[in-house]
Amino acid sequence: MDRPFAIDRRTVLAGATLLTAVGAALPSKAQEKPVIDAATVLIVVDVQNDFCPGGKLAVQKGDEVVPVINALGQRFQNIVMTQDWHPVGHSSFASAHPGK
Repeated sequence: MDRPFAIDRRTVLAGATLLTAVGAALPSKAQEKPVIDAATVLIVVDVQNDFCPGGKLAVQKGDEVVPVINALGQRFQNIVMTQDWHPVGHSSFASAHPGK
C-alpha cells in the first residue's frame, strides 16, 4: 500500500523525547487535580483481548490495565475507544516476511 506520508516508530519516539525535553524547560504551573468536565475525553487506545494472557499477541499482565480503565471511565462523561486491526496478509504480520 502506498502512503503519501509514513513515519517510523523511532522518529515518533525521538520527537516525543524532544517535546518532553522542551516541555520540561518551559515554566509551568502544576495542576494538583486534573479538570474532568463535559469537555474532557478519556481516550483508550487499542485495548484488546488478543493482548491479554491467553490471547494471540499476549502481553504479560496485559489484562491488569482493564480495571484501571474501568475505574477511570467512571469519572468521564465522554470516552473514545480505538482498536487497531490489519487485514489478512498485512505486512505487520511475521507471516508476510519469509523466514520470520
